[in-house]
Amino acid sequence: MISVVIVTWNSCDEIESCLTSLYSDLKNSGFDYEVIVVDNFSSDNTISKIKNLSLDHLNLVENKENFGYTIACNQGMKLSKGDFVFLLNPDTELSNNVLEILVNKLMLNEN
Repeated sequence: MISVVIVTWNSCDEIESCLTSLYSDLKNSGFDYEVIVVDNFSSDNTISKIKNLSLDHLNLVENKENFGYTIACNQGMKLSKGDFVFLLNPDTELSNNVLEILVNKLMLNEN
């Protein structure tokens, strides 16, 4: 299983493109997956934009204060169930099956 953790804070303008490209990449990979978005108390429409996308395999964590990037990453990592965990910024856009390529390379080098 692949887990992807994304930490957001006032990321309304970029999160939809990030999630759209991510889900396209994940669905093409053939791997089971989960996406964990940890929101650091955004004051814009980040949360509503994510919820309106109605994505499957998505765990949305809504922090009641901004804990900072590192703590939010750790929150997401603790919730993850994947054999492989990727951390993405909310302005990341994936293409060309990059996660599948990365996982396959990692599986070749188990050490």
